[in-house]
Amino acid sequence: MSEIEFQEEDHSIRLKREVVIETPKKELIAKLSSCIADPDERHEFQLFCQRMEQMFGLEFRTRKEQLTELYDLFNPLGNSSSKIEEMSDLQVKEHEARFLEHFASIMSKSNFKALSDYEWNVATSSQYLFHLPTRIDKTQLDDELFVDTPYSNPSNTDLGRFYVVFRRGIGTDQKRAYFFKAKLDYIVQFCWDATFKKLWNRLRSCVGKSKAHGRAMLRTAHTSSDKYVSVKRIHISNSFELKDFFKRFTLQDPTFDHTIIVYRKVTELCDAKRKKDFGIYIKHYKEIPMADMELVLPAKKHPRLPLQDWIKLIVFALICVAAIVSALRRRSQAAIVIGIVVAFVSYAMKIYVTFNMNVLEYERDINNLMAGKLLDCGHGTLLHVLDEAIQQEVKEAIIAYFVLMRNPGGTISEEVSFGPFNQVFNRLIFQELRHRCNDLIESYFENGTSEFEVKDAVDKLRRLGIIMERDERIKYVLVREANEKLLARMMESLCE
Repeated sequence: MSEIEFQEEDHSIRLKREVVIETPKKELIAKLSSCIADPDERHEFQLFCQRMEQMFGLEFRTRKEQLTELYDLFNPLGNSSSKIEEMSDLQVKEHEARFLEHFASIMSKSNFKALSDYEWNVATSSQYLFHLPTRIDKTQLDDELFVDTPYSNPSNTDLGRFYVVFRRGIGTDQKRAYFFKAKLDYIVQFCWDATFKKLWNRLRSCVGKSKAHGRAMLRTAHTSSDKYVSVKRIHISNSFELKDFFKRFTLQDPTFDHTIIVYRKVTELCDAKRKKDFGIYIKHYKEIPMADMELVLPAKKHPRLPLQDWIKLIVFALICVAAIVSALRRRSQAAIVIGIVVAFVSYAMKIYVTFNMNVLEYERDINNLMAGKLLDCGHGTLLHVLDEAIQQEVKEAIIAYFVLMRNPGGTISEEVSFGPFNQVFNRLIFQELRHRCNDLIESYFENGTSEFEVKDAVDKLRRLGIIMERDERIKYVLVREANEKLLARMMESLCE
């Protein structure tokens, strides 16, 4: 089952709750600490959170050094081309494989997920602010970078061949304006569909093809709502009514809070041979509407007049030619012929002007995206992902430990008072612990849309010696003792 679903009946996108915890670490610690009444225990818990972050920072130190050192060879903005040229093809391939392996591990730790073909099609199945078809110049992109990697696409589509898109986080984008141009385009499109729909269906039936409508392909079975977050799409194409033409209109589309795209270019030599540019481009965008995901693609071609507009122009030209021939046979007045020619020229100019306005809007959207949506690239993106991986590890461990400290029979509310942190054997299997962690996140924090990854959190605490699992029982150590264990582990790491 895909993690992104399209519900045609209400034009909504359903997204599976992610394991990422969007709540900032400082806010998380402050809120949990405020639930501890005893000042000494509160101080010990805050010290526990601080040492947990330092511990994971030390553990990720080696990964950071390895990843940044490998990326130095493939940084398109660096001066490492001479090092690459000194290596054999086999050595370059080995370094590429190592870098992509480390990169995939860090992306997984920071809870980024690679977008699949199906999820891409669901996300871009409608039009939001951007209405021109986007095409990429495949001759400018390398198609060998992701071969023999987990991101390789067996269907041989552009996604997973020329580029890989990662996403994390769920949000909502809204724009409110009159959108007169978009409304007019929709009215014209509606009239076009109403006029030629029957003819088109008859032609398809004659050819023997019975393709389902694009959105029908995207319809999926209903999934339990407790694991999915639903965001309604409010677009001109599915919500506009003629009575609202002169009213302000609010558009809405779900977004990916963070989007990272990875690709590599090729360069053209004088002898027309294609040469691989070893630089690996990594770009990080924020709050990209799903319907406008094409804007993040590399090597975009300049838009051309859509095929549908060419068909309209040709059909109208044939009608005008037929009318002119008929008028000449009847020896009608020259004014009628001139009027037909003027009508055709006016219609052609209308299509041309509309297309050029759309191109200008396309370029403006691209510029706005680059200026306002691009967070970072290259080393900056890698450092951000590494930091996010550390933050996620810390927050998962803190929440799991906090829940284990609570009385298993208690409720999650601000009125909970804590007695002494005595050693307790909690009869909590993973499922119940997951529910308790999810309840805590949803009750305390606005960004409570995550699905807590309990097994990973428990494994981290067990590895640090803070908890032990025996016969479906989880035994945790006192917070003061946990701090001592963390301090000892940190000293060992520093001495290595």
